[in-house]
This record gives sequence, structure tokens and C-alpha cells, in this order.
Amino acid sequence: MPDETTEFIACFRLDGLKDIHALVYWKASLLNYQYQLVTFDKKGNPLEKRVIAGTFYDGDKLTQSVASIDEDWMISIASGQSQIQASDFSATESTAYQLELLPDGNIINA
Repeated sequence: MPDETTEFIACFRLDGLKDIHALVYWKASLLNYQYQLVTFDKKGNPLEKRVIAGTFYDGDKLTQSVASIDEDWMISIASGQSQIQASDFSATESTAYQLELLPDGNIINA
């Protein structure tokens, strides 16, 4: 649940979807910044929501993720972590995965 320090900013709407609306917004809270993809049906009812990118700090590790959305609604996400105190980035802790936005508004692991 958002508190008094949480901020939301609309970023963009995905175009070319027939039966749903999909948009990306930025959610910022203390040490946690997320880009979230949310889908709605044509009546405005929420269907699904997924974090696709952002930055999170837990006091020990900084986790950063970036996303790319292609014209086929495939979402490629790369995420990495680094130790702040040691200024050390570990490639072994990096991950990459894909999500797919389906025509019915579901967001699945590809």
C-alpha cells in the first residue's frame, strides 16, 4: 500500500492493442523505484500488473533492472546487483528473462 512518501507518474500507453489498455507508470517510494506495466479491459477494470524495471536498495545490495518492449509485446528484462559498501558488481548475480503481453491482457513468463 502506498504511504505519504509514495509517488506515481504515468509514463506511456502501449499503442496498437485492440481489446485492452496497457500502460507503464513509475512508482517511487523510499529506496524503491519501479516501472510497472498494468493492463485494463476496455471498461477500465484492472487485469494484471508486473514490475518490469527499477531500482531497489535493501541496505546491503543495490538491484537495478532495465526493460525493453518490442513491437510483438515481448518484454526483455535484465537485472543486476552490486554491493554498495564494496563498490563491487557481480555478473554472476545478473539475470535476464522475458515476459510476454498477451492480447487478453495477461502478462506471462516467456
